[in-house]
Amino acid sequence: HSSRLFGRQNFIKMHNGYTNNFKDVTYRNILNHTSGFPNIPSEIIQKIEERSNNELEENKNPYQYICKEDIFEYLENCNHKKPAGTSKEYSNFAYGLLGHLLELETGKCFKNLVEEHLFVPLKMNNTRLYLKKEDYRGVIPGYTKDNILAEMWLDESMYAAGAYVTTVEDMAKYLKAILKKCEGKNFDEIQNKIALGWQLENEFPLVKPYKNFWHDGKSGGFSTYVSFVPERKFAFAILTNKNLGNTFMFSKRIESLAMRMSYIINKATKK
Repeated sequence: HSSRLFGRQNFIKMHNGYTNNFKDVTYRNILNHTSGFPNIPSEIIQKIEERSNNELEENKNPYQYICKEDIFEYLENCNHKKPAGTSKEYSNFAYGLLGHLLELETGKCFKNLVEEHLFVPLKMNNTRLYLKKEDYRGVIPGYTKDNILAEMWLDESMYAAGAYVTTVEDMAKYLKAILKKCEGKNFDEIQNKIALGWQLENEFPLVKPYKNFWHDGKSGGFSTYVSFVPERKFAFAILTNKNLGNTFMFSKRIESLAMRMSYIINKATKK
């Protein structure tokens, strides 16, 4: 079902009239950030500012001020949307929208879809979608880059863009499954900088000539970075309970060290 749904020519279908405003968008456009949607539409940013009285602090959750209805209200006009497939622009909004589209397409809630197809098969027992304060019992607190205790980011509107809490052990299971799926695949023809849900680059000396897939993310008090190099059967994940600011450069230092260690270990085991 997923291969059919995410095919190159499978355009989004909705039965509420909104598709006239983005009928050029396919699911694949959303996955590789060529949908034409902005990262966060200015209309939604304006709603957040107005509802927070323009007093939103770094340790506060901005998404508490928007709801699913705000997303569909934006779709009535799709202001500032570019034509699909003409350029790449990272869009948290598009990924948030994707969760709602999958619910409409399948008739199942996004939480159950992800558990059924990912978490249960991989036995990722400590990864969950958190939407309410009581869900966060037992989760360690997060801190801003200035060491201020941050609110948990509860998001009932764009949860598909990042409302999951996990552990490094569960991420190891996930990355192991990805590497297994990559076995025997040829990555030489991939030229894009964005794959389906993953950033892609091979510009770092220890990675060349291999393709390095990665993604990072931040909320008020947490930072994450995940990377895998299929041709080296190498992957790692960093999860921290602090907003590190620029996670990319920090993670590249860790990645360089890890790649060097991987090279040394592989070389030693072949002797």
